[in-house]
Amino acid sequence: MAYSVLDLKQDLSSVGHGLNLDKVSSVDALIKRAANEILSEVDFFELVQEQQVANSIYDSIYDYPISADIKMDSLIDIYPQVNRLLSDKGARRYTEEFDRKKSLLSNLVSIEYRNGVKVLRFSKQYTQPAQQPVTVGDFSSLTRNGTWTLGGDAQNLSVDTVNYVSGTSSLRFDLSGAGTTWFVQASDISPTNISQRIDGSLFNWTWFPDATKHTSVVIRVGSSVTDYYEQTVTQQYFGAFVDGWNQLQEVLLDGTVAGTPDLENITYVRVGGVYNGDLIEGMRLDSLTSLLGTKYLVKFYGNKMFKDVTTGVLSDTITNDSNIIPLENVSINGLFYKCADFMAQQVQDQGGSIDIEYFIGMYTNWRNGYVQKYKTQKIKPTVTYWQGRRGRPYRTTSGNRQGRL
Repeated sequence: MAYSVLDLKQDLSSVGHGLNLDKVSSVDALIKRAANEILSEVDFFELVQEQQVANSIYDSIYDYPISADIKMDSLIDIYPQVNRLLSDKGARRYTEEFDRKKSLLSNLVSIEYRNGVKVLRFSKQYTQPAQQPVTVGDFSSLTRNGTWTLGGDAQNLSVDTVNYVSGTSSLRFDLSGAGTTWFVQASDISPTNISQRIDGSLFNWTWFPDATKHTSVVIRVGSSVTDYYEQTVTQQYFGAFVDGWNQLQEVLLDGTVAGTPDLENITYVRVGGVYNGDLIEGMRLDSLTSLLGTKYLVKFYGNKMFKDVTTGVLSDTITNDSNIIPLENVSINGLFYKCADFMAQQVQDQGGSIDIEYFIGMYTNWRNGYVQKYKTQKIKPTVTYWQGRRGRPYRTTSGNRQGRL
């Protein structure tokens, strides 16, 4: 039988020396505090969740959204939804080491907060040619592999060999402010076959000197100026537009189709956009790449302990007494002891000090036994502290940053 918040309150009412829930200020808040406290110390066997990564995992794409339900960085596993190989094992790294090695090693994983948003970082290098990156437009020359021209308010096209993402350069241009639209295009690039990637995406890098002045970017790819796929994007791949480089994603099947584009012979690329009509100097474009990803799942310890009895939705707050606490008996004991301890500290009736000491002891014994019997399965970060030479392997240490990089 499911254990509810009401059941917990009734159990709490039956313990202690003169303790009474009527004397407790905001019982729901007390239970929530106890739940938060115990979640900070224990990875509950029953709170493991499995969810699909919101986007496919792509070669050379490193940032992905992850559910807000994950408890801090308590990742247990990351793996393909089907056809998992022996080598499909995530290796946790601290943020700095992940960023240095993400383009060199496959299956590295890191979790971090960025501007208040939790981010899953994952590096994947596919061995199948169909899933490896294919450059459609490299934006590194005015005339090599396509003659790039301007339209709308775009002007002063040049090559920038200082500020770029890949290759050796990017294309730089200004916006005149005469209107509110712009584009850069080439209709004679070397034919590229992306027919096996119809279910995939295109990724492009666009530089905004001031992101607040831009509403959208329109990406076109096709076999001619009249036969193409087009999609309008209003944010970068991972969040809102930002000042500087923005990685933009076009999902081919989500776009509109003009004419009859031949995906075996992509020769036309156009990137444009809508802005506020100000004079803008220093726009840039770089590297339009075709990618075919794989659906991945993540398994993690959750951070929510209360479930709506009707909808089944998990929450970190109590909405009513019928909320289910999705723990088994051995785990419920720990929550009960922690709530009873907090209750005794708040009421401080006759015998209260005895109750505090008793429930602290009961909780401590429960916690120590639980973490030994049900050991955490989360992947611990490792960090390289010694670099091997002549083909010798790295040595790593787990869970701390001791040692020298």
